[in-house]
Amino acid sequence: MPNLNNVEKGLERLLKIKWEIDNSKTPSQIALMKEYLRRAALWADRVNPEEEWPFFDVGLYFAPDVRAPKEILDRMQEGLSGRGLSMRDSKTCAYYLHWMALCDAGRLEGIYLPEPYEPLIVFYERGGSFTVEHNFIEIGLLNPVMITNWRRSTQQPPLPSLDKEYLDQLDAAAEKPTTTDKRDLVIRA
Repeated sequence: MPNLNNVEKGLERLLKIKWEIDNSKTPSQIALMKEYLRRAALWADRVNPEEEWPFFDVGLYFAPDVRAPKEILDRMQEGLSGRGLSMRDSKTCAYYLHWMALCDAGRLEGIYLPEPYEPLIVFYERGGSFTVEHNFIEIGLLNPVMITNWRRSTQQPPLPSLDKEYLDQLDAAAEKPTTTDKRDLVIRA
C-alpha cells in the first residue's frame, strides 16, 4: 500500500475549512489568488494545460499515473457535501489531493517549482470565495482579478509569505483609514 500521509493530511485540512465567506479578509484573499495564479502559471509553462488555465489539475498533466485514491476523493465529496462549495471549489480541492498524492509518491523530487495549490487552500481557509466571469476572478464584493495568459502571470512577483501573521497584516493595513487633508473636508457652496 502506498504512503498516503500527505493525502490524508490534505483531506483533514480540507474538512476543517469552515467554508464561510469572510469579506473582512478580502485584501489577503486577493493577494493569495494572485499568488495562486502566479504559481499555476509556472506549472502551466511546464505542462501546457491549454484551455484549462488557470484552474487545472497539475498532477494529471505532470504524472497522470499518480492519483489520490478514490476512497479519499469519496470521503472528500461526502465531507464537503452541503457546505456551499461551487463545482470549481470541489474540483480544485480534488486537484490538491492529487497533488498530495504526487508528494507521497516522491514524484516531485528535483522539481524546483512552488507548490501550486497552497495559496488557494489558504485562500479557502481565510473565508475566500470566488466566481469567474469574462476573464475576471471576482473575490468578495466586486474585487476583480484579471486572468491573463499564463506566460504573463509567470512574471509577477511572488507573495512574500503565506503565513497567517503576514496575511493578517495585509488585511489590517487595508482597514486603516487614510489620512485626509482638512482642506478636502471644506464644503464649497
